[in-house]
Amino acid sequence: MVSSNLSYEAHNPAILSDGTLLIPFSDHRRPGSRRRLQAPRDWLLISNDRGKTFSEPMLISESCDGQGGWSSLAVFQDVLYHVCSARELNGIQLQHSENRGETWSEPMRIDHPGDITPQTRTPAIVVNPRGVVAVAWYDARNDRSTIKGSLRCQEIFFTASFDGGHTFLPEIKISTKPSCPATPQNIETALRFPAGGEYMGMAAAPDGSFRLLWSDNRGEIYRLYTAKVTVHEK
Repeated sequence: MVSSNLSYEAHNPAILSDGTLLIPFSDHRRPGSRRRLQAPRDWLLISNDRGKTFSEPMLISESCDGQGGWSSLAVFQDVLYHVCSARELNGIQLQHSENRGETWSEPMRIDHPGDITPQTRTPAIVVNPRGVVAVAWYDARNDRSTIKGSLRCQEIFFTASFDGGHTFLPEIKISTKPSCPATPQNIETALRFPAGGEYMGMAAAPDGSFRLLWSDNRGEIYRLYTAKVTVHEK
């Protein structure tokens, strides 16, 4: 699939109820250069014949920041949910589409760090069988050190929505210790991947709980950590 002469980054695919295949991706570099575009763009390709042919790219967003890890897509009852790090890594933004990606809602910020300037990156989104929309991400809001930029200590935060993504619960911290990537054993990797990679894993279990998987540097080198999250509606 070739949509332009720019470089691409594939995001996670999704499938609608009738078998329609959705392939999201970003274009994020100019040809022959590692310099990022001023306005990275997220797109969606659709296939109605099991991946044999695809639609023209449909624009999702021009307000995501690819330096914060790549975007994530989820589907529930043919409503599409797209989440990414906002420009300058200042917050997590959500958009949704109720017409198979033809048009998208305006970006809505779903994290609420108060008067602290966070550094948010690498979000993941999934919807459980009951329609609860869950989002998790790396967040450096609690780092009070002198380290600046992408090497701040990060923690995993989580929030959920019971009304189809219109409102979200106050976010909670999932990780029990901060992940501080600027360690001697880890620094070379951290300079390229401040969160240990460009993606984060999350899946919904049949019982409605969520299983998270992320890279964590609490032991001075990136390792995989996992946690189970159960959300109860009040």
